[in-house]
Amino acid sequence: MIKAQIKDIFEDYVMEGGVRIPTNFNGTEYFLTFDNNKQRIDKRLAIYRQTRYVTQHLSTILSQRIRNKTMIAIYQWKYPFDTYQSARLATTCDLDRIYCSGHRSRQFRSNSFLNAKTGLKRRICL
Repeated sequence: MIKAQIKDIFEDYVMEGGVRIPTNFNGTEYFLTFDNNKQRIDKRLAIYRQTRYVTQHLSTILSQRIRNKTMIAIYQWKYPFDTYQSARLATTCDLDRIYCSGHRSRQFRSNSFLNAKTGLKRRICL
């Protein structure tokens, strides 16, 4: 994994990003976060993307390659009471897309399935 972080002098803005490529090269992962701590309510935007490849052998002559793409976006508001305590509210959007395509046969054309989820989460950290 390769990861980098950039901060300003007062640490009001923090940007962090990273890339991970598995050793068997069957996918990739990326992430990017941006923190805005300038006002009383701190804000964070985080984006994560993952791609995986899997090959299914349907028979001795047919195989199918499946590509799974996941994209997650999180936006978080944080109201700190002190250094260790805060109230947090986060919204989440999760998109999963699965592509199926054939390797050796033209009969299997690319099919795509999409699964979308959203969420809202609140918590108080004490």
